[in-house]
Amino acid sequence: MSSNHSATSSRSPPHSITVVVRVLDEFEEAASTPFGSLRQVVDAMAVEMHAGLASEMLLTFVDNLPNGYETRDIKAKHGTYETYNILLEWNLEF
Repeated sequence: MSSNHSATSSRSPPHSITVVVRVLDEFEEAASTPFGSLRQVVDAMAVEMHAGLASEMLLTFVDNLPNGYETRDIKAKHGTYETYNILLEWNLEF
């Protein structure tokens, strides 16, 4: 090993990196959710899902599909050099 490499590896990280790592560690600890709480959420979701699937479902359907003859009206335009936004109102006439 060269003396330059050993000198580089023995240096401590800059203070700003140390502070960031400490703040992230503190945030991770403060934001962590105990396993028991996560388990309760999973169990409650499973109960609700099974209850929803146990009841009779409503039959739903789409009675009209777009056919290419739809029209649209331009209601507002706003543009800059980078972006151009258009608000369209669709008139679906089948």
